[in-house]
Amino acid sequence: MGCLIYASKMFDAMVSEMVVWLISLGRAGLLQEVYDFIRKMPFEADATRGGIMLITAES
Repeated sequence: MGCLIYASKMFDAMVSEMVVWLISLGRAGLLQEVYDFIRKMPFEADATRGGIMLITAES
């Protein structure tokens, strides 16, 4: 069970880092890169996708 908890924490950290990366790209005006990256994400994250696009578009 300890390995699963550790893996879950690592996955959450990885997702957080991806979000920071995407927001940084968006703030740099690279919205097409943000869109392309989100479409290629290895997991389904519909609410996250929309939120990231809105955050980056505001910048």
